[in-house]
Amino acid sequence: MSYTPKPHVSAALRHLRLAVTAAGAALSLALILQMLVFAFVHYTDVRWTEMEPPKQSTREMRVVRSNADTAVSLSGAGSKVADKAPPPELTVQAADVNRVLNRNNLWMHSTSDLARSMGFVAVVVLALCLFQGVIVAGGAGVPGVERCVTSSSWAMVLALVCLPVAAMLPGIPFGGALPSYEWLTAASESIHNNSPASPGWGEFYASVLIVPLIALIATGLIVLRFHMGVERGVIATSVSELDEKLHREMSSIKLGATSAPRSVGALNRAIGEPTGLAAAAPKPVPEQALAAGGGQSLRRIGEPSSGDGLKRPI
Repeated sequence: MSYTPKPHVSAALRHLRLAVTAAGAALSLALILQMLVFAFVHYTDVRWTEMEPPKQSTREMRVVRSNADTAVSLSGAGSKVADKAPPPELTVQAADVNRVLNRNNLWMHSTSDLARSMGFVAVVVLALCLFQGVIVAGGAGVPGVERCVTSSSWAMVLALVCLPVAAMLPGIPFGGALPSYEWLTAASESIHNNSPASPGWGEFYASVLIVPLIALIATGLIVLRFHMGVERGVIATSVSELDEKLHREMSSIKLGATSAPRSVGALNRAIGEPTGLAAAAPKPVPEQALAAGGGQSLRRIGEPSSGDGLKRPI
């Protein structure tokens, strides 16, 4: 049985396709931003500023003249310099070099929070739109409904991976594909300092790099599979879309089978007209409707004619 696209179903699927594409793009951008923040935090020192110690002031040179009653401070050459050390209380102690957080740390913190918020909203919207697509495609009987169901199932798994499930279930050690900035910086510093409480290399890189990369690839595959599933249910509205569908239909016809009316079927499916033998077969025309005026009757090809009595044969 052939599938007949319906205009109202086509509009709904087109709207859902746009929403799924936008949500997938937002989630992909959030995952990319989170991985960039991890790279800057763990492999660079852009969020730190080194405090240099103040330069020590030059000691004052005190010169004593033997023929004077009082000591006079001079700076001339050829004088006798007193070899006396300054008092301990006047000695300037060199400060230790300290690392303090600068303004870049605030920018990266804000970027990480923005990426996490955008990713959480995008993955929820993606899962809900795909669930709606399954309902619409299943109710309309779109041939690619199985692809919509597959993409919706994987979107639910993706939502569980990206959402902060560990915050609701503290027993889960995995913090999701979008970890918080505080955990990221603390884990990075503890690894650099070889702290005993630092997470393992496998856990750390799985949380901040491997899982977000897998989620990014899965998002693209989910959106692509949904597009392939609803393609048959979307009616072409422009000449370019109609030509593209006809070109795909004609390219699938084998050599020597060009007489088959497959291109007409593609045209009917593209513009939403019904197809099938009932729609394609011509209706029988009664003989009375084909009879011309003047009292003349119909005769079949090859049937002898008695001629007209009023006309003489030539």
